Order: sequence, then structure tokens, then C-alpha cells
Amino acid sequence: MAQITIKRINEWFNKRFTYELRQNGQVIAELHPGDEKQLAIQEETVLQAKIMWCGSESLKLSATDERKEIEVKADKGIHRLVLIAPLLIICSISLHQLDIGNIPFFGGFINGLLAGIMLALLYLVSFGRNKWLKLIVK
Repeated sequence: MAQITIKRINEWFNKRFTYELRQNGQVIAELHPGDEKQLAIQEETVLQAKIMWCGSESLKLSATDERKEIEVKADKGIHRLVLIAPLLIICSISLHQLDIGNIPFFGGFINGLLAGIMLALLYLVSFGRNKWLKLIVK
């Protein structure tokens, strides 16, 4: 039987939300910022952290593993994109409204920027939703 310590660090991202800790798809604990939980594993299991519709990639653990510490935290790269995206959208739409769109280079550039931001956000809420959080084994 393996004893595992799971920690959620204090971070600015997702501070108001609790993370669900799932073992083989079943919710076994809720993690608030700064929480630490002990988990005993008796057989091979799959661990995942979830927040709303997003989460982390699955982590496979076995009962023969030595004592481990797992840290749950937000993926800062993805969160920065989500924070910056609305500002970029507003700026590019504002530039479009200023009639800079009539200049061939700027019009294509702004449309490309908008399309890129929208595709990135669409990726985050679909295929990238299990990259929102990270489970880091220490």
C-alpha cells in the first residue's frame, strides 16, 4: 500500500474555486488553496484533478510506488492566454472600427489576430480542457 500526499499550492489563479480530486472517476476529496490531503492506494489507480469542466491529465499510480508527494496547480501558460485574450480581442476590434481595416496589411493582420485568438480559446475549452491543471509528482 502506498501513501501519497497531495498538496494544492496557494496561487492567484483559480483562488475562488475548489479542485475536485478524482480516483478512478470518483470524487474522493476537495482541495482548497493551501490544502493537503493524504491518500492510501491499495491497487493501481488513476488520479485526476478537476475544476468545473476542465481538469488535469490523468496520472496512473500503483500500490507498489514509494511514498510520493503530488502537487496540484494551475497551468500558468494557459491561464495567461485566457487573461490576455479578451484584451487582445477588444483592441483588435477597436482598431477595426477605426477604419484601419481599409489598409490592406492591417486589415488582414487584425482579422488573422482575431481568428487566432478565437481558435486558441476554442482549443482551450475543447481539446485543451484537460491541460488546465497540472499534477506534478515530486
